[in-house]
Amino acid sequence: MIIDSYGLGEKWESVMINYKKLVRFMKYMAPPPGEYERGLFAHTDKPVSTIICDDQISGLEIEVDGQWIKLSLSPSFFCFMVGDPLK
Repeated sequence: MIIDSYGLGEKWESVMINYKKLVRFMKYMAPPPGEYERGLFAHTDKPVSTIICDDQISGLEIEVDGQWIKLSLSPSFFCFMVGDPLK
């Protein structure tokens, strides 16, 4: 259904031949006491998709039109992020 909504249809196989991961799950640890920041550099996601579950640390930001927006996720929800292959 996601593939169809992006209009890939039969092009799906040619897009996916270069990608080995369809989805990625990551767990980022909270910084140790006294350390205020820990995170990744600005990046795009190489897998087709990434699923994120908030752990009450609230460090996820997305860039839209050159502006960084901090996302506030509910701990009871998952966030589905579309990766590079579906751009």
